Amino acid sequence: MVRTILPRISKVPRHTVHAVLHKIEGDEWNSRYWYKRSKHEYEEFTDPQAELRAIAQQLDAD
Repeated sequence: MVRTILPRISKVPRHTVHAVLHKIEGDEWNSRYWYKRSKHEYEEFTDPQAELRAIAQQLDAD
């Protein structure tokens, strides 16, 4: 299982995933910190669950 997941993870910047997880926790400051290191904006998604679904779709794209 790990062998199938790890190659796909490189498609999504780790900073973005880290930022979303802090958004889910309600830690806006920390989430914004990590978004600054990604290619995405904090305000891009108002619903973190929708953002996770978009990340999952990106992983499944190939």
